[in-house]
Amino acid sequence: MSSAVTYHEAVDVPVKDIQLEDGADDAIPQEILDQIEEHENTIYWSLFFLEGTVMWAFYSCLSAQDYYASAFPNVKFAFLTTPILTWPLSIGHIIQMWFGLDRSLGNMTRVYIGYSLFAICCIFILVQGQLGMEEYTGATLILLCFGLVGAAHSLTEPAYYNVAALFPTEKFTNAI
Repeated sequence: MSSAVTYHEAVDVPVKDIQLEDGADDAIPQEILDQIEEHENTIYWSLFFLEGTVMWAFYSCLSAQDYYASAFPNVKFAFLTTPILTWPLSIGHIIQMWFGLDRSLGNMTRVYIGYSLFAICCIFILVQGQLGMEEYTGATLILLCFGLVGAAHSLTEPAYYNVAALFPTEKFTNAI
């Protein structure tokens, strides 16, 4: 029995676009640059506000840990809050990069999913106080919502960085 190796010729491989290599056609048209300059402040403050809405959910959870530590005294909220927010955030970034979700979902879908998760978590956090849940059940629900906020953050914030990266100056990335 022989182990012959068969080689196949590559088919349908696109030829490199030579014009892009020498920089001839990759410049932003002047009319677009003029429009960016004309609306520079609006773009900057819009991106700043959008990033603030993402950070608001994240930091609201972090700043509420003292309240929940007193509301659920037998649960270690001072320790659990930060890892439960940051691990889903970090793991969410890794999963998106490894599986290409950042490209396959698209920016708007990621933003819709992220803000939907923010809203759902907000509702559960507000409602759990009115339901009179047992301490560990209520604390578990709150911590689960905190984890979902971290995961939602990993979906939403990179979409805004993608938008800011489209502009020719770093000013818009700095807004985020």
